Amino acid sequence: MKFPLQIVYNWYKQIIAHPRYRWWVILGTVAYLVSPVDLASDFLPFIGQLDDVAIVTLMVTELSSVAKEFAKNKSNAKVNQQTANNQAVVEVKAVTV
Repeated sequence: MKFPLQIVYNWYKQIIAHPRYRWWVILGTVAYLVSPVDLASDFLPFIGQLDDVAIVTLMVTELSSVAKEFAKNKSNAKVNQQTANNQAVVEVKAVTV
């Protein structure tokens, strides 16, 4: 049995990796951070800021992994394109003997 926080983390990780919903999740996260309605209100000395820090950490971690994956895919595409461009085609007129 998984802990509820791990379930939320896995859900967030999957949804932010999906290109269609990524920006909606980012906008929702930012809206949660600036909203006065939180899981733990910000007027509580330590606990109020703890949930905001956890959400920001989660968002930055997942966005950095998405950015790394994007850069890796772009680099691989560039290498594949260069490899395809460097392959020379030699036309040969063959004569049967």
